[in-house]
Amino acid sequence: AQAAGAERWSYAEYLHNGIDSIAYTNVFCCLSLLWGLDMATLRARPAFRRALRLISAIGRLQNDLHGRDKDRSAGEADNAAILLRQRYPAMPVVEFLNDELAGHTRMLHRVMAEERFPAPWGPLIEALAAIRAQYYQTSTSRYRSDAAGGGQRAPA
Repeated sequence: AQAAGAERWSYAEYLHNGIDSIAYTNVFCCLSLLWGLDMATLRARPAFRRALRLISAIGRLQNDLHGRDKDRSAGEADNAAILLRQRYPAMPVVEFLNDELAGHTRMLHRVMAEERFPAPWGPLIEALAAIRAQYYQTSTSRYRSDAAGGGQRAPA
């Protein structure tokens, strides 16, 4: 709704909203409830909240980079690459977003190296980053713009 509104979001506003809309925190909450991992207590730790925010930013950027061509051809505006291209036509958007992704990934690795989260949180967070990257590397057919590709965006 915001993307279609008269007042366009800045990149910072888009990423802030995108971190929530990627729903990684919801996935971790569900796993915590199912497996009795007491995420509620762990969320009191600033480092854990940082790790959740970083993995969510990584997921959002991966999703937007991977789906940018399909989103553009479908007329979608809810994508960081499209938002930045609209605001800054001469900007090397893909390079910028790849740098952002690399920076968030490095920051996540630093948090994970500095903090000891109770098992299995460290491996879960690291696995989500690795699985998502592998998924996007092997799922190009989901993002084809022709009818044979199904034309669906990957789930967030």
